[in-house]
Parts: sequence; structure tokens; C-alpha cells
Amino acid sequence: MESSTRTLLGIMLACAVLMAYAASLRNHFVEYDDYSYVVKNVHAEEGFTPATLRWAFTTTEAGLWAPLTRLSHVLDYQLFGANATGHHLHNVLLHVVNSLLLYMFLLRATGRIYSSALTAALFALHPMHVESVAWVASRKDVLSAAFMMVTFLAYDAWARNRRPYGLALAGIACVLALLAKPIMVILPFVLLLLDVWPYRRLALTGPWAHQKTILRILLLEKVPMFAAAGLICVITVYAERMAIVSVQQAGMPVRLVNSITSYAFYLWKCLIPYPLYVPYSMNPLLLTWVSAGVCLLFLVLVTFVFWQFRSRAPWGLIGWLWFLGTLVPVIGLVQFGHHAHADRFTYVPFIGLFIVAAWGWDALFEKYAGWQRPLIVAAVALLMCHAVLTSLQTRYWKDTVTLFTHTLEWEENNPVALVNLAEAYLHQNHPEKAVVLFERAAQLDAENPDLRNNLAVAYLMLERYDNAERALETAIRIRPGDPELWTNLAIAHYYQKDYAAARESLDKALALSPSFDKARNLETLLGNISQQ
Repeated sequence: MESSTRTLLGIMLACAVLMAYAASLRNHFVEYDDYSYVVKNVHAEEGFTPATLRWAFTTTEAGLWAPLTRLSHVLDYQLFGANATGHHLHNVLLHVVNSLLLYMFLLRATGRIYSSALTAALFALHPMHVESVAWVASRKDVLSAAFMMVTFLAYDAWARNRRPYGLALAGIACVLALLAKPIMVILPFVLLLLDVWPYRRLALTGPWAHQKTILRILLLEKVPMFAAAGLICVITVYAERMAIVSVQQAGMPVRLVNSITSYAFYLWKCLIPYPLYVPYSMNPLLLTWVSAGVCLLFLVLVTFVFWQFRSRAPWGLIGWLWFLGTLVPVIGLVQFGHHAHADRFTYVPFIGLFIVAAWGWDALFEKYAGWQRPLIVAAVALLMCHAVLTSLQTRYWKDTVTLFTHTLEWEENNPVALVNLAEAYLHQNHPEKAVVLFERAAQLDAENPDLRNNLAVAYLMLERYDNAERALETAIRIRPGDPELWTNLAIAHYYQKDYAAARESLDKALALSPSFDKARNLETLLGNISQQ
């Protein structure tokens, strides 16, 4: 009977994920890393050649060193080409696998059927995880998590039964997780938390001298994993050196405040996952020392409460520390890119909160017989709400226009959304729509030469050559060593029939990049005119 219950819950879990994410199979690629990772990736088109393998393990394009993730995109392209359905299906199936493996791991490690199933269901259906699943470029989240779950299952064989192959397999799976996404540097630390609960290899009570000896043993057995994680940290900092926001751009006080208040942001989104959009800009209300102080006090109080109940409810402290610890690499102390927060950052950290919720639910279920039916109804209702919200959120990833139109509905001055939506309109040959969005973005980010260049392109398409010239002159003042800016300025002069000015700008472009194709094509046009 118990075996059939476990199997039935697993089947129900898989079916629920497939239904919640069914809409993603009709989605297209979005011009938000999908094209650079898949559609316009020449290595993906080439297939598994020695050159492609060398590229996957040596490139740091887009500030990311994740060879297994890159190879998974190559595999998808070989199987599905530029048909987005297959790529989305791969993400969804990985999420199904992750949900089932999490369920299996918790079931083996704790023996608790319903709390394990509830944790896995919350993980499977929470709307904050849509970004990791419905976004093709976020393959690194679901792929690295799959290897993380394998690490847990292998480690279970070692922690419970001392089977040497378990520790060896856990180490291999940990390295594979790191090769899929550097965020998995947190994995050895999570295994230490599991040593406390559910395995109880390390106690949080009792004489410290004895526990210190045990802790040393637990650390030593994980030395290869810590070494691999340290190496990945070095590679990641090197890979993302261009994406790291300097202290001058985002000072350390701002980062510190944002890091503290980000915990409150993610806790709130865990409870109330609405609205969800990409990307989130920094909220001025959260960037104050008062907000940081209140959030820090709250975090300390919650930690203190869980510590006080560490003997009776160790799952509470471990789940909470899981959440706090696994967010550290992405919380913003070292800031990468433009986002203040991101839904995808919660894919692993929220597991800790789900453990707290599920085991708390289970404790109430056992202690209060009269509450059992209401507790079941509440759990089912919550999961159904999550499933509906997830299905709706998945539809916003239909295409670039839908995704960023949704963002602007909630944050009308989001510069990233404005630029990406404008670029999508340009590619659809709607410069009249694009130029309005580019102009709004330029008011928010006046010193961005790429934005000014895109604005100039829109002006050129609309034959507003004077505007294009002014936008390009501003961009060149900021970045005078860019041959594309000089070439576009030459084009603006060319269409105004100021061939002398066009020649002068073109010469500067060619001096910077003699083989720049766009400049060479314009040089041919100017040469034909001079011969007439």
C-alpha cells in the first residue's frame, strides 16, 4: 500500500508539471540571450566537432563558463534545429526530472512520504521557477539542478549506508553540476547541512570538542568538492570580469543594502508570487539603511527562533540556512549585470523554504487530528493556485514582444525592457514603434553608446538623418573607438548627400577596423559616386 502511494504521488507530480508548463511548448525564442545561445550560435550548427568541444570548455562568452550547458544547447540544435518547441521541451523534462529526484531523495533520506511529496510539489509548481524552465537560455538552472539532485541521491548512499561508491559518485555529480552552472559552488555546503539533518551525522547540541572532531571528518571527505568549487569560483570571476559592475557604478554600501533587502524581496515573492517579470530594477524603497536594518533584524530573529527549536525541529533551521546560504552567490555583493533580483536565482534556494513549509505542515498534521482535513485542503488549494499562476506566467514567455510588454505594464521605465522591446520591433521592421521606446530608454540611460547607436539605426530607417547624426555624435563622444558608430555616422552623412563628411567618418571607421564589412560596403558606394 505504501509503495503504491509513493508511486501514485510521483506520477501525479510529473503530470502536474507537464500540465502547468504545457503552454511553454508553444513559445518561441526570446531575444534575451536565446539567440546568442542557440539561434545564432555557429557552434551549435556545427555539431559535436573537436572545435565545438574546445569552444565549449574554453569560451567565456556572455560572461559565463558553463561547458555542459553549452553542449546541451548544441545537442538540442542538432536534434531540433531552430524549432523552439524541442528546446522548451528539454527544459520542461529536466524540471520534471528534478522534481521527481527531489521527491525520491527526501523520501529516501527521511522516510516521510507526504512531506517529501509536498516539498517536491512546491518546487515543481511555484511560479518563481517559471523563468528557469520557460526561458531556453536558463537551461543552466535546470541542468545544474539535475546534477545536484543526483549528487544528493549518491550522497545518501554514503551518509546512510557508508557505501564508498556513493561518495565517489557524489563527487563526480558535483563536478558535473559545477560544469553546468558555477552557482553550484554552494553544493558542498548544502551537503554539510544535510549532515546535520536529515542524516544527523553532526549534532547542534552536545560537547563542542566532540562535534569539532566530527566536523573535521565531514569537511575532509568533501575536500575534492570544495577544491572543485574553489577552482570554479576563480574561473567564474575571470569569465564575468566584463559583466561585474564596478564599485564606482554600484558602491559597496548600495550593494550591501540591496543584498540584505533582497532576502526580504525573495521571501515576499515566495509567499506572494505576483507580479513576476524580467528584469527587476532596484527598488528605491528597499535601498535605504532603514529598510536594510529592519530586514536584517527580521532575518536574525527568524534564525534565532529556528536555532532555539533546533532539537525538536532541526528541519526548520536546516531549511532556513539552506535558503540563506544558497542565495549568497547571487545576492548582489558581487554584482553581475543589470538586474537587482531575478526569479531564476530562487530555483535552488527555495527548496530550503519548501522543506520548512512541508515539514511544518506535517508536524501540524500529526499533532492536531482535528486539523488534518483543513490542512489537506489548504495544501491542495495552494498547489492549485501555484499551478494556475505558473501556467499564466509561462505564457508571458511566448516571444520577446509579449515578455517585455508585460514587464513595462508593471515597470514602465525599465530600461532593459524598453531596449529589448524596441530591438524586437526593429527586427520586425517597425522602426516607428522602436524609436519611441529607444527615446524613452535614452532619457533613463543617457550615457549608453549602444543604446544611442540603436536609436540612430531606428532614425535611419525612418529617414530622420539629422536625429541619427546627433545620436551617433553623442555615442562617439562616449566611445570614440567603435568602428560601427563611425560607420553609421558615415551612413547618416551619405543619405544627406554630404559625401565629404561621409568619407571622413568612414576613414575613421576603417582606421579602427580595416576589415569591417559594413564600412567596406559603404566605401564601395562612395567610390562609385566619386567616379560618376
